[in-house]
Amino acid sequence: MIFLLCLITFTFLTIKVNATYPQNNARTTTLKRLGCLPGQYYVNGNCEYCEAGTYSPGSDDSVCYNCPNLQYSLGSASQCKQCDSSCLSCNPKNGLCTSCQPGKGFYATSSKCSSCQP
Repeated sequence: MIFLLCLITFTFLTIKVNATYPQNNARTTTLKRLGCLPGQYYVNGNCEYCEAGTYSPGSDDSVCYNCPNLQYSLGSASQCKQCDSSCLSCNPKNGLCTSCQPGKGFYATSSKCSSCQP
């Protein structure tokens, strides 16, 4: 007796087929990809995770979008997070301040701007 072992893998990709019948009764089929999770994008037949500094809000995205100014993501994000309000600018990949709000005696070494100690 021979047993076959089949390995079935599931992805978040499904195919939806819409069939229409024009006046000449020819059959037309449209394939539409669906199903990548938020934080992923569709590329080369697969769902891939967005990199840090980018996001993908929906399930039918073929690209990841860059985070807007003063926002960041750590990767696989469906939306970007707001940088600390003390930052004038921040790194979109980790949220660390790269410059502080104008004012004397502040420096950026973390996710917030710190005041200089006398």
